Amino acid sequence: MKYLELKNTVEKLLDFMERYNLDDYNERLVKRNLNELIYVIDTDEIDLKKEKEINNILYSLFPPRGGLTEMYVADEDREKMNKINDELGELKKKLANYELI
Repeated sequence: MKYLELKNTVEKLLDFMERYNLDDYNERLVKRNLNELIYVIDTDEIDLKKEKEINNILYSLFPPRGGLTEMYVADEDREKMNKINDELGELKKKLANYELI
């Protein structure tokens, strides 16, 4: 069940990135890692090796600089920008706090 929740969060984040046209170099790297995460989750059997791979991908999404760590949406309308970034922040928080156990 945890894997289904993780996959749903990743799919929501990918949808968010498409909706707000996040497509610079950093975002493309994040999308690649998110798609890789879905691929790993969708394999038939999750074993300890796959769990380690999932954790490694999640870790790689939050480097000290770049990745999801510094991803945000800019908009001239400050209120709209804050609302959008709050939504993004919730998705990022779910991934950052994800535990396989």
